[in-house]
Amino acid sequence: MCLGNNRITDEGAMEAAKHICGTNLKELYLGYNQLTNRGAIAIVEGCLGSKMKKLDLSFNRGITDEGVLGIAENLEGNELEEIDLKQYKPIGKETQELVKKKCPHIKWIFAKEEV
Repeated sequence: MCLGNNRITDEGAMEAAKHICGTNLKELYLGYNQLTNRGAIAIVEGCLGSKMKKLDLSFNRGITDEGVLGIAENLEGNELEEIDLKQYKPIGKETQELVKKKCPHIKWIFAKEEV
């Protein structure tokens, strides 16, 4: 489902998160919205019990290193396989390494992939 560039805020993300569980939704694109750490973590929490495989939270100006660590803390029991977190202000290398080590089963995307 593509919900990118819709000015979705944390409040919208928290409301959407309540409805993700129990769906057959496999991909959710929320890039270029107005999410902060709070909304991003709510979405990941909402994915628990769903069939979600790919989550794109790219280019939401309010997602920081702290939020990425919070996302990693809330992945247990989740079926997510890929999370896109490219940001205008790149996530720190140390944070990237920490979450990759904590959740090696997830494909973390922090920068444009080389072709």
